[in-house]
Amino acid sequence: MLRRLLGRCLGAVVGISLLALVFHAWLQSSVLLPLLGGMSFC
Repeated sequence: MLRRLLGRCLGAVVGISLLALVFHAWLQSSVLLPLLGGMSFC
């Protein structure tokens, strides 16, 4: 019972951290790409 609950919590933590990582990478790329594009156009 406890092990299953622990596994579920661990899965949730891993899932959330993965989501955060993907979101962070997407945010960085969506911010950096227009900046780089603007710099290259200048």
